[in-house]
Amino acid sequence: MQKAFYLPEAHTDMISAVIGEELGLVGILGVVGLFGMFGFAGLRIAQKAKDNYGKILVAGLTSMVLVTAMINLFAVMGMAPLTGVPLPFISYGNSALLSCLFAVGLILNVARGGTASAARTRGGRGSAGSSGSASRKLQSIQGGRSGPRERSGSSGARRAKSGGGGGGNRGARGARHGGRRRAT
Repeated sequence: MQKAFYLPEAHTDMISAVIGEELGLVGILGVVGLFGMFGFAGLRIAQKAKDNYGKILVAGLTSMVLVTAMINLFAVMGMAPLTGVPLPFISYGNSALLSCLFAVGLILNVARGGTASAARTRGGRGSAGSSGSASRKLQSIQGGRSGPRERSGSSGARRAKSGGGGGGNRGARGARHGGRRRAT
């Protein structure tokens, strides 16, 4: 098919047709067998993962790669419409290859025993039981403020300097829109 110039872009989404033409049934069965081994290994890693997040992550990434391969193979065989889905790890193109390699990296991290760790506080690795660490966490949740602010009389002086009298507290939105008010 490719030799007769029937496939316009044979190196991209139709690469399995070229593999079938050049290597025959043995080549296609080899590609399908490699994807089967990838699926078996990925689901086995998902079963042995330490936590539920790792299990769901690995199962989802493995199924993402397998479903993409299945859609591409079905489209090349004429059993599904051509949607432009590349064959993972084989088709030409960097974005599909990078996403598949990213998925494999996450799968290998979970297989090695890695888990998603909690974020560290700004002060380093403080113990969870220390009160200093708890207050740093509380400050970061409150936006860095140490406590509720009290009103001072200096806000009137600022208003007089800015020349925006009579508008009340407009906030950032009023400043962005030239100080104009909305019609109600």
